[in-house]
Amino acid sequence: MSDDLKKFPLFEAIYGLVLELERLRLRYPKRLKYSLGERLSMQSLTAMERAVAAVVDPDDRLSHLKGLITSLETLRFLVRLSHDFQAIDSKQYGRLSEQIVDALWQAVGFLKSTKSSAKSDKQPSHQRS
Repeated sequence: MSDDLKKFPLFEAIYGLVLELERLRLRYPKRLKYSLGERLSMQSLTAMERAVAAVVDPDDRLSHLKGLITSLETLRFLVRLSHDFQAIDSKQYGRLSEQIVDALWQAVGFLKSTKSSAKSDKQPSHQRS
């Protein structure tokens, strides 16, 4: 893992989530493994890619963070479906939900910080404090 990425707890949270989801997906029932399980896997990898992009592409960070938040919200529903279809138990569902909410809070905080930073950069220098 790159040293730049290690500085961002958001990336660490999403990386851990991807690992957990992949471990669980391997144990999904066959009827769900290649539909819901595959979709869950792809969405978690998309979230990780968007987190990486937000770190390494500061010029388009807002768009990457918005996409990341959308991916995490989608993951939240896919995890709930997994629980409703009994592919994961209640304990796993609770743990995954906590991880997703934690990553969402971090992503929203990063987004707010990026927005406020962008606003202060646009102010003329004589108006800055």
